[in-house]
Amino acid sequence: MSKGTFSTTTQERYLEDFVEGSKGTVYGGLIASGWHTCSLFMRMFVEHYLPGPASLGSPGVDELRWLNPVRSGDELTLRTRVHKVKPSRSKPDRGVLYSFCEMVNHKNEVVATMMGLNLIRYRNVG
Repeated sequence: MSKGTFSTTTQERYLEDFVEGSKGTVYGGLIASGWHTCSLFMRMFVEHYLPGPASLGSPGVDELRWLNPVRSGDELTLRTRVHKVKPSRSKPDRGVLYSFCEMVNHKNEVVATMMGLNLIRYRNVG
């Protein structure tokens, strides 16, 4: 076993198997997992985009993609675009908001994209 490469049996690892920095990966260093990136993505989406009291949750997301690695020190920004607004046929007080979202790093590289689906209440239903 070469340094930095591990078997699935954790009991076989010793101190010399742990290498600082792990630059020997295909990414050239430490990166965030896709799911960690997604959690940051969703936090920004909920805190800075969704309309608080009008938001009724989400049936999910479509087309989630991790396009570039997120590295320690990256500054991330969320860009959103309204893709479609679809009124509910069964519940006249709400509809589905489809938002195309991109997370970009400080180099303006897109690191992740998704199509968010959110149930949003109308302001006034008469």
